[in-house]
Amino acid sequence: MATKLVIVESPAKAKSIGKFLGKEYKVLASKGHIRDLPEHAIGVDIEHGFEPKYVLSKDKTKTVIELKKAAKESEEIFLAPDPDREGEAIAWHLHETLLPAAKDKTFYRVQYNEITPRAVREAIAHPGQIDMDRVNAQQARRVLDRIVGYMVSPMLWRRIRRGLSAGRVQSVALRLLAERERADRPSDRQARRHHKHLRNEILGGTVCHDGGGRRLAGEQEGGTEGVRQDAQSRSPHDGDVVRRKAQCLFA
Repeated sequence: MATKLVIVESPAKAKSIGKFLGKEYKVLASKGHIRDLPEHAIGVDIEHGFEPKYVLSKDKTKTVIELKKAAKESEEIFLAPDPDREGEAIAWHLHETLLPAAKDKTFYRVQYNEITPRAVREAIAHPGQIDMDRVNAQQARRVLDRIVGYMVSPMLWRRIRRGLSAGRVQSVALRLLAERERADRPSDRQARRHHKHLRNEILGGTVCHDGGGRRLAGEQEGGTEGVRQDAQSRSPHDGDVVRRKAQCLFA
């Protein structure tokens, strides 16, 4: 009878690893995360340290029942999800969920980088503990996802279309770009003052230049009428110059 429980993420891994270990090991799959933030609520207590409130995933009810039963019957439990932040978080969620059923049973964290008999047996022979720093890193990312999604996505629904989801990275990056643009842009008062001054210069016969320093029109060329005539006489392909003249005249 199996006395040691090994929990991996996928059924395919469970089948492969089960062949590498002896009869004393029972290998089951969690099929990814077994609990998450609720679907229809923000699930984060913003007023009290951004504490997440997890619930069991609806599609994992049968899996959790099977894992709890196996944990209760085992003497040792080896948590072997993938060796990354998500895997560490899955291991922690498994521990928190199975602990009441396992009671005083010992939990271990197992990590391996290849699915081979040698790598798996070596990992089982030298287990470790759950790295809470990596768990908290994953939780922080998940909480940010939820906060940004719930608070920013409705803005996208109103202005673009429903169903869009605001991302934690893109939303902040867009905000930084918008703030930088506003900081570099002159205020409305400054812009009006600049336009008024430029118009006075043109209507008063002051010479107007394009971006390359070329004179567009001036008092000697007939003032504003000279600007219009000069713009019409140029090639229609010289769009930049024509637009520059129009800006000088009618800004």
